[in-house]
Amino acid sequence: MNNFLESILVDTTSNDHSGLDILLTNAWPLSITQNSVTAPPLMEYISNIAAPLDDVVKLTRPRYHFTAGGSPSKFWEREPFAWTEQAQLQRATRFISLGSFGEEVLGGAKKPRVSITIAHLYC
Repeated sequence: MNNFLESILVDTTSNDHSGLDILLTNAWPLSITQNSVTAPPLMEYISNIAAPLDDVVKLTRPRYHFTAGGSPSKFWEREPFAWTEQAQLQRATRFISLGSFGEEVLGGAKKPRVSITIAHLYC
């Protein structure tokens, strides 16, 4: 394991860790399409896969995972999925591949507008 993943592992094993809010990457994790009913055909995104990202995503459990790279870069939004390994956390992740400006959506549909609001909640 490289130093970056080791530092994430140290940070995520503490009792205080509840995961990242936002993860930004250029590539897709290898297993992001598993159990997805809207997954595009593998040949449409195979050039944009980085298998080591699977470990990063599993360790950080982001609420949102955005990607913006690849060739061709196309929009695809995966349905949210829950993290079952951490039953006490009740955490889910939304994966959105933003695609390039002017590119069509995987599956040929019109590209939706994506916006999120980030607010700090005081507990």
